[in-house]
Amino acid sequence: MKVLDQVQGNNYTLYQGDSCEVLAGVPENSIHYSVTSIPFASLYTYSNSDRDLGNSRNYAEFAEHYSFLGKEWFRIMMPGRLVSIHCMNLPSMKERDGVIGLKDFRGDVIRWMQSCGFIFHSEVCIWKNPVTEMQRTKALGLLHKQIKKDSAMSRMGIPDYIVTFRKSGENPEPVEHTNETYPVGHWQEVASPVWEEYPSPVWWDINQSNTLQRKSARTDKDERHICFAEGTLVLTKRGYIPIEDVIVGQDETLTHTGAWKLIIGKSKTQCDAPVIQTRAIGVPHLISTPNHKLFAKHPAQQKDRKAAVDKARPEWIEAQNAEGCYLGSILPPEQDSDISAQEWWIIGRWLADGHRDVRDKQFFVSIAKSKYEAFEEHAVGHIGHVSNHGGVYQVGLINMSESARKVLFACGKGAKNKVVPFEAMSLNSSLAKSFVDGYLSGDGFFGHDKKICATSISRALLLGIAICLKRAYGLSSAVYQGRGPRKKMIQGREVTCTTEWNLVASHSYSFNYDDGTYEWKKVRKSIPAGTADVWSIEVDGDHSYTAEGCIVKNCPLQLSVIDRCIELWSNPGDVVLDPFDGIGSVGYEAIKMGRRHVGVELKRSYFEQAALNLANAENEVNREGQLTLEEAAHSDEVV
Repeated sequence: MKVLDQVQGNNYTLYQGDSCEVLAGVPENSIHYSVTSIPFASLYTYSNSDRDLGNSRNYAEFAEHYSFLGKEWFRIMMPGRLVSIHCMNLPSMKERDGVIGLKDFRGDVIRWMQSCGFIFHSEVCIWKNPVTEMQRTKALGLLHKQIKKDSAMSRMGIPDYIVTFRKSGENPEPVEHTNETYPVGHWQEVASPVWEEYPSPVWWDINQSNTLQRKSARTDKDERHICFAEGTLVLTKRGYIPIEDVIVGQDETLTHTGAWKLIIGKSKTQCDAPVIQTRAIGVPHLISTPNHKLFAKHPAQQKDRKAAVDKARPEWIEAQNAEGCYLGSILPPEQDSDISAQEWWIIGRWLADGHRDVRDKQFFVSIAKSKYEAFEEHAVGHIGHVSNHGGVYQVGLINMSESARKVLFACGKGAKNKVVPFEAMSLNSSLAKSFVDGYLSGDGFFGHDKKICATSISRALLLGIAICLKRAYGLSSAVYQGRGPRKKMIQGREVTCTTEWNLVASHSYSFNYDDGTYEWKKVRKSIPAGTADVWSIEVDGDHSYTAEGCIVKNCPLQLSVIDRCIELWSNPGDVVLDPFDGIGSVGYEAIKMGRRHVGVELKRSYFEQAALNLANAENEVNREGQLTLEEAAHSDEVV
C-alpha cells in the first residue's frame, strides 16, 4: 500500500495518499459501508497535487481516473453492501465548456459506478435554498435581473443528491434494526409527509450548515462556508473574545445546552464577504454572512405575543430570514465561589476604574473625590496606599485573597481590553448583585423607572455585565453603540476617546421574553452591512456557541446526511470507508455512532485536521480496540 503518512486510533485508521493506490492495498470484501462526497470534477480546487482527482485537465480525464477508483472500490466492498455518494449537477460555463447550462454529473456518477459493477440502489434529493446559492455563486440563471433581461436564461437552483449503489451478492452480515433501536412510531414519524425524511425522494430538513468546518485546513482557493465578521465577540471562559482571537483547544464557549464546550477549530474563511447585521435588544454587533444559522423562535402572529413565543419551538434560522424572530440566549451555569461578597464588590469597582502598576503585580482603583467615602465603606480592610492626582484618588488594593487576585488578572488589562471572566458570570444572584453594584458605583448608575445604565469603551465588558445583571436583578439589557471617537479632558490632560458603548437594563423591554431557561430577544431587522473578512469556529459536541449576546450555529458533507446514511445502512461495529475523507466528517460521525472508520485524504492540511477531528470523536466515545485494514478483513468478530 502506497501512503505518505498514516494515523491510527482505537476506532479508525487515516491514510494520507492517493485513493486509488491506497484502496489497491485494501483486502477485497472487507468494507461494510462507504459514504463520501466525491470531488465535483473541476468545480472546486481542493489542492495543487497532480494526483488530486479534482485537478483533471478535462471532464473526460476525470471520468477516466474515476473508473480506476471505482473498480478498486467495488473490489473491497462486502457483497450486498452499499456505497453512498454525495453529488450535484454541475454548471457549465461558456469560457470553459462553450455553453451555459448544466452537466448531468449525477447521471454520470451513476453510469460510472454501474460500469464498475455496482447496482444503482436508490437516490435521495436534498433541498437547498436557491437564494443562498445565488448569493454564494452569483450564477447568471439565478439573478433576478436576468428575469428582466432575458428570462429564457433563468433556471432553478441546483439541489444535492445522495446516490447509493449495492455490490451484488448475498450480504453476509445483514443490517438489522429492532423495535427498540428503531421503533415503529419513529418510522411513522419520519415517513410522514409533514416531516419527510428517509423514505421520501426529497429530504427537506437537512441543515446545510451542520458540518465539520475545514478550519485551518483551508487555503485561499478553497470553497467557502458561512461565517461571522472579524471582530465578532464570542463568549468564552476568558470573557467575550473576538472570534479571530479564540484559542483552539484551550478556550471553551457557552452552547445552546447551557454547557461550556471546547472550541476545536478556527479559520478565516473569506476576505470581503458580503455580510448583514442582525439587530435585536441585547445583541449589539452581530454581523455574519446572510445564511448563518441563529438559535431562534418564529412565533405565529397573535395578540398575546409572549404566549406565541412560549408556544413556538426553537429552531436554527438563517440570519437573512430572522427579522421578526426571537433570538435565544442562556446564562452560564452557576458555580460556587470562595470569594467574599465584599471582594466581589471591589472586583466590580476595579473593572470600572481600575488599572495595574508597571510591574503588573499591584492593583489600583481610580476614585473621584465625590465617590471616595462610599468606596471606603465598601472596601474596609483592602485600602492600601492612597495618592491624590488632581482631585482623583489612586487607591492601592491590599489583602485581596489569591482567588480574588486570580479573577482580577483574568479581567484584562487596559480599559479597552477589560472583560467579565466566567467566574463572575457564574455567580449566584446574591454575589452577582455585589459584583454588579461595585461596577455600577464607578461606570454606571440607577436611573428613573428602576433602569440601570452604564458606559464603557469595551463592548465585551458590557456584554459580560449584561449577563451579571440578568442573574443579579433579572433585567434584560440593551447594549448599543454610543458616541464615536472624540477628544476629552481627563485628569487635566487631553486624550482621544475611542468608540463608546452604552448599556441600559430594564424590566420594561416588551420585546424580550424569559421562559426560565432562555431569554428570547426580538429581531427588529436584518440589514446589509457591506463586506467584511469572515471567520468560523467549530465547537465540540453541541456545535453551537454564544456570540454578541445570542446563540449561533457552527458552520463538507452535512453531518445529518452522514448520520442518516450510517444509521440506515450499517451496523454498530461496521467499518465505514471514506476515500475522500477531507477533514474527517464521515469518520467523526461514524466513530460517535459506534462504527469504525477507514479514511483516505491526499491534501496534507486536510489530513492533519481530519486526524484531530477523529481523535476528538474517539475521545468522546472512549472505546477500546484497534482498527487496521487487515484486521477489518480477517477478524472473526468485526468491531
